[in-house]
Order: sequence, then structure tokens, then C-alpha cells
Amino acid sequence: MLQFQRYNTITDVPTKYWNRLVTRDMVNLEIDHLQAIEISRVNHLHPYYLIGYWNGEPIGITYCFVLQANFAKIASDYSIDSKVLKTIGGSTHDFMDIRVLEVGHIASLGPTVSIQSTHQINFLTALSEELNAIATIEQSDLCLIRDIDLAHYKVFASLKNNGYYPIMGFPIARIAIHWNCFEEYMRALTAKRRNNIRQKRTKLQVPEISVEVIKDYGIYAEKLSKLWENVAKRSNSYEHEHLTPAFFRAMSTFLKDRSHVVAIKKSGEIIAYGLNLIGDKEYFGMAIGMDYRFRDQYDLYANNIFESFGVACRLHKKIFNIGITTYDFKTSIGGELEPAFYFIKTFNNPQLSILYADIIQRHIEQPENNHHVFRQQDISDRIQLKDIKNRVYAKV
Repeated sequence: MLQFQRYNTITDVPTKYWNRLVTRDMVNLEIDHLQAIEISRVNHLHPYYLIGYWNGEPIGITYCFVLQANFAKIASDYSIDSKVLKTIGGSTHDFMDIRVLEVGHIASLGPTVSIQSTHQINFLTALSEELNAIATIEQSDLCLIRDIDLAHYKVFASLKNNGYYPIMGFPIARIAIHWNCFEEYMRALTAKRRNNIRQKRTKLQVPEISVEVIKDYGIYAEKLSKLWENVAKRSNSYEHEHLTPAFFRAMSTFLKDRSHVVAIKKSGEIIAYGLNLIGDKEYFGMAIGMDYRFRDQYDLYANNIFESFGVACRLHKKIFNIGITTYDFKTSIGGELEPAFYFIKTFNNPQLSILYADIIQRHIEQPENNHHVFRQQDISDRIQLKDIKNRVYAKV
């Protein structure tokens, strides 16, 4: 018989059972990472840690949280007519301010559900009921299950029987690493790409600029948070987390061997950085920050990514995860876009599930990747995200 055990704080979670279902290829679901997020109180979220047991043995885990969200920006291009407002039963303001139960990461990417392959459907069916119970406790309006990859889509599609609507979320850009250093990567590029990147790299080759990998970055928490805010304020396509100094201090404390900051310094002062998670296989660019006064002079956005990429190569990682948004640049340097599926459900009025799904889907464009970056590269079997979106959304 399948039973769930629910925990409200990471310190109560039985580590030996949780870790049985966590891959160390990525850092995301590791206890230390989740503890750093919980302690730093990012977005004042309420976390839940779920373990499903079958005859006393753990067969699946889920991390989720509840937070207050505002959909006004996402819905700015969505026309809400009087009939919709009447269905909602409230003002537009009330409609946009909602409590979301999110099965995902607040400041990271990737799925937060891990299940033994022999129990997937049963686990997800029971998980749906568990999420309903949490929604009742928290008075949540909406559930959002995030970042399900294509390989697991068919299994998670069973949640449609429980009232969930699938959509295409923000795709994740990743570069498969085949090189031991950045120069080896450069030699694999087409001449045009290589020359373009070299022009950007020369902007850092000046006396006042240095690059440093900082393991104990908590002492720079105030600076890192401020530089992150500079980038967040200029983002027009995605708003989710708010990374405070407490977040950077907690990450530095709990993930000493699984994270670091790659910083670009001008005369000893940090002007740009990447906060990276160091999995056994995946090197993930979790957050970036920069001083926009120097962005163009040193081409900080591009060079920020290149410096972290070089570290990933030297650490012999298999994948460099460069995240979401700014897709044209990321694909132009070799990133491949991997589809990520979201599953959406409203609790109080099931008829609104498809409305919220439509609002979110309209906000997320599925970019094209037509770049031919490497000299020896076959792009004929590249996934066409818009085609996948049309097939999935047509079935909703």
C-alpha cells in the first residue's frame, strides 16, 4: 500500500530515505541545497517535503512549496472579458493575486519529483491527492508542476486524469561538454563563431580585469544580491525568485563543495559573476549579476557565461546548464534547447485550469534554434520545440 509522509522542514526529513531517490548528477534535490533555500526564506515560501512509501520502503520523493504570486505581468497580453470575470467571481486584481502550490524549484531548474520506475503511475495518482490536501491546508488557488522533460512526459501526462493541463514551459539550454578547456571548445567552432567569440574575449584582456573562482562567497552576499537585482530588474520575460543576501550566505554555507562563484573583477571589485552549482555531471549556472555601467565595455553578459563555461570544462563536467531566456545568444554558442513541460491545475474552480494554462502558455514563446555552431555538427535531428508545443497543446 502506498502511503505519504509529509515534512514541513528539511531537518525532519529522514536523509537516508530521501537520498536513495536523489541523483548526484545535479545538485537540485540534494538535502544541503534544499536546506539553504529553506533557511534563507526566499520569497517567504512554505516548503513541503514528501516521501512515498510502498510497504515501508521509499519509492518516490517530491519537493514543493507554497508562495504568493501575481500573474499581472504574465497576463498583460491576455484579454479578460466580462464573461471571464463573471466566471472568476471577483475583480481582475483578485484573479491575479493567487497562492500557488509549486512542484519545482524557486531559484533553480529541473524536476522535483523522483520516482522508482516500477511505481510511477501509482505514485503520481497518490501525489495528486496529497497535493490536494496541502492546497486545502494552505488555501492554494493553483498548482504548477514544473520542468518535466520529454522522456518523462508520457508518465506525467497521466495527471490529466486528475485535472491537470499540460503546456510547454520555458525550455532549458544546455551544452554537452566534450572539451577539457575553453580553447578546445573554441577550436571546435566554425570560423565565424570563433572569431565572434574571440572579439568578445579580448575585452577582458586588459590590466584592470581579473577573474576569480570564489568558494567562500558568503562574505560578498550584499554585493552579489545587489548585482543580481540589476539583472532581475531588466528582465522582461521572467520573474520568479528574489535572491536576498541571506540566500547567498546560506548557499555558501551549506553548499561549500557543490557551489562557487566565478567572478569578473575590475581593479579588485566584482562587476559580474555567475553562481554555479557543481553536480557530479552537470554544472548549472544558477544566478548571474552584473554592474551595468561596465556591461558593454567588457561585454560582461557573454564573458560571464564564457568564464563559467571554461571552469565547467576544466572540472570535466558533462553538461553546462545555462538555463532559460536569452535563447538566441545561448544557442549561438552551442546550447541546445530541451523542452520542459508544466502541468497546471486550479483547486477551487476546476474550469479555470485551462484558463490559467492558456495565460501561462501565451507568455512563453518556444524559440527556434537554427544555429550551426560547430564545424562537425549534424542538426537534422534537432528537436523542434514549436512542433512539440502544437502537438501537446492541441490535445488539451
